[in-house]
Order: sequence, then structure tokens, then C-alpha cells
Amino acid sequence: MTIDLDNKQFNALLQMAYLGNLIINDKRKKRIEDFDKVEELLFSKAKDFGIGKKDVFFCDKCKKYHYTDKWEEFTLEYLDDYDQEEFAEQLLSVIVTKDIIKNNDEKKLKKMKPEELINLQTATLEKLMKLMDEKDIDAIGLLDVQIPVT
Repeated sequence: MTIDLDNKQFNALLQMAYLGNLIINDKRKKRIEDFDKVEELLFSKAKDFGIGKKDVFFCDKCKKYHYTDKWEEFTLEYLDDYDQEEFAEQLLSVIVTKDIIKNNDEKKLKKMKPEELINLQTATLEKLMKLMDEKDIDAIGLLDVQIPVT
């Protein structure tokens, strides 16, 4: 199979492969080799798409392609953006859930239909967002938590 890509598209594909392999294999004790092989194949084609040694290079000693710190730092910005957004969403989800449990009868919550619960979550989230827009982080009580310093 052949896929025609211009230099910009190939660089995006290389970054996606790198980030995907990082997420899939970085924390594993036994790496999934298929992902490593695809990443290596793409890195081997980098030169053909105008990506120079300042970004990707071949190591004769280990017989693998490597990326430079500069290329990795640029590429990891995408992951950092995702992580920050995901953290914010998860934090809001926890706050909304705690607020719902605190301010509603447990029996009533258990009897709710899924769409009623979704409507309650949405209304609570909207209330929280409005409060955050009007005030600041103190308004949602996060700074009341005492975090012990060890």
C-alpha cells in the first residue's frame, strides 16, 4: 500500500506515531513491539520528507533512529496540552460528583433515570462554571484543603 504525504503531513504522522507509542509503551514492562516497529519505520523515512539530523538521526551503535531533545520537546507540547485539559475535566468531574452527593438525597439519586442524572450533572457543572467565572478558585473551595508538606 502507498500513502502519498507531503512533508508537513509526514511530520504530523511521525509526531502522532511517536506520541501514540509513548502513551502505549512508555509505562509497560513488556513493550508492544509492533508499535515500536512502526515508529522506527517512520523515523527511518524522516530524511526523505525533509526532516534533518537536527531533529532525527540514526545511531550506528544501537542501530536505531533517535529524535533530538528539541524535536521531542516540540512534540511533547501536544501531550502537555492534552494532559492539562484532561486534568481540568477530571477535576471538574470530581467536584460536580461531590457536590451532587453532598446536596442530594442518596435514595433520590439512586432512583434517577440516566437522563435525569445527566441533566443534574450538566446543571451542576454550569453552576460551577458560572461561579468560577464570577469569582476565582477560592469560590469552589479548593484552597480550603490542607496539604501536608513532608
